[in-house]
Amino acid sequence: MNKWQIICPVALLALVGLVGLFMMHEQAVRDGRALANAVTRELDSHAAGITTLLAAMKTNDTSSVEDAAFAEFQHGNATSFITRSDIHVTRTADAALECMIDASRWGVPARRIR
Repeated sequence: MNKWQIICPVALLALVGLVGLFMMHEQAVRDGRALANAVTRELDSHAAGITTLLAAMKTNDTSSVEDAAFAEFQHGNATSFITRSDIHVTRTADAALECMIDASRWGVPARRIR
């Protein structure tokens, strides 16, 4: 058996494996960008509703406001990427409410809504 009869198929398999790994990596990057865009669109679409909610519920305790903000994300036909634990409502120095939505696990920076 000739040494090239062994080297050529092994080299071809290695090349095909590297191309496959590169293609899988590129697909993962595209999927990550698409997911981040979907989460960003979801946050943008609910920001006005949460702003209204914060103004209307400014006298309530923060836990009930967090529940209401989570319910805002549950409206519509789509499944929300935001969970209840991603939403944190705090009072600012001027006693207004501020909602912090942490979507960093989806590759989107935290969003602060006032």
